[in-house]
Amino acid sequence: MRQPPDAGAGGRRLTRTEADGTHQERELADADEVLRVLADDFGVRLPEGTRLPG
Repeated sequence: MRQPPDAGAGGRRLTRTEADGTHQERELADADEVLRVLADDFGVRLPEGTRLPG
């Protein structure tokens, strides 16, 4: 069975670690991209109209 990757976000940096130990890091462009990543990658859906600082 394939292990799903782990992912974590801190500030605007997203780190994704695969089951084989390789990882990718990237800087998210802006607050809107942070909201998209939260929803699409983590399943975190904030209320419509939520704005993040920065």
